[in-house]
Amino acid sequence: MGPAVKTLDAFELMRLFVRIAETGSLTTAAQSLAISQPTASRQLKQLEQLLGAQLMRRSTHELTLTDSGNHFLEDARAMLAQWETSLDTLRNERRLAYQTGFNGKGFVREVPVEELPPPAPVVPAPTRIEPDTEPQIESKAVVQGSLFD
Repeated sequence: MGPAVKTLDAFELMRLFVRIAETGSLTTAAQSLAISQPTASRQLKQLEQLLGAQLMRRSTHELTLTDSGNHFLEDARAMLAQWETSLDTLRNERRLAYQTGFNGKGFVREVPVEELPPPAPVVPAPTRIEPDTEPQIESKAVVQGSLFD
C-alpha cells in the first residue's frame, strides 16, 4: 500500500474525491472546499497513490472516472455517510449527557444557580429537654364526646 495517511486525512481526501466526481471539475471542487486547485490536484494524486489505483482520467477539458474510480466513489460515499452518522450519534449523546448532567462516569456537570430547584423550607431543630424538668404536655378534655372545643 502507499504512504501512511492519518485517518482524518483519508476522510478529507475521500471528501475531495467525492466532490470532484460530483462537480466534474477539480477547480469547482477545490473552491467549494476552500482550497486551491493545485492543492486539490496534489491531494487527488495522494489519494490515488494511497489506493494504488487511478481514480480519474484527466485531460485539458475533461475529467472522467475510471472503473476503479466508479467503484471507489460508491465506497467513499458510504464511508463518509457512516462517518457523519457516527459523529451525529456522538454529538447527540454528548448533548443529552449535558442536558441531563450525566457524563458517562457517574459524575454530574456543574449546574448554574439559576437551574437549581428552590430550596426546601427550613425546619427548626427539635428543642432539647433538660434532664431536671418535666415535659409540658397540653391536653384537651373530652367535652360532650368531642376532642375539639
